[in-house]
Amino acid sequence: MLDATSQAIDTYLDEEDKAMSDLAEMADQQRKMDREEGAPDNAVDPVPQVEEAKPILIDAIYPALCAPFPTKSISWRVGRKSKDGKKAQVLAYIDARDVMGRLDRTVGWENWEDTYREVGAGRIVCSLSIIVNGVRVTKEDGAGVSDIEGEKGALSDALKRAAVKFGVGRYLYYLDAPWVELGDYGKFNPPSLPRWAVPVDER
Repeated sequence: MLDATSQAIDTYLDEEDKAMSDLAEMADQQRKMDREEGAPDNAVDPVPQVEEAKPILIDAIYPALCAPFPTKSISWRVGRKSKDGKKAQVLAYIDARDVMGRLDRTVGWENWEDTYREVGAGRIVCSLSIIVNGVRVTKEDGAGVSDIEGEKGALSDALKRAAVKFGVGRYLYYLDAPWVELGDYGKFNPPSLPRWAVPVDER
């Protein structure tokens, strides 16, 4: 289990590194196209003017961290079923990529970091750090191996739970778990979210 979990952690982090590498490559290609379209042969990229980093203030970012996600980002899963199997209580959740995107847009990709460790029996703990007011603040939470995605699911769940401690997606815990009718193969129509749980521009 230790070897399998370590491999899953490495794979998970490799996917993040590859995504950042792909973005850098796309940026390089765009700069090359810009030069080919109108710049002279001896043109060079100007030296970027780097502004002095400004401290991230918690009062400024906390509302953005806690804000509801777009409705399209919310998924639903079955929590428990009725005895006859015709109905089920459903629970709202978000994807780990949505958490990463929220952190990137709110504090900047360079101002947060996630690390993982196994604490036994396949349980993964995520340490999520954010630089706030010039100080690194770290919060931790963990998750066990899931029935659906195994070790990778534990990594994603651990990240999401650690992010909840910074307010990301915490509002989902306050949603009711409504009962819905189950159709063929367990399919169901997603319930509507209450007004307070949708972004302002969707109300």
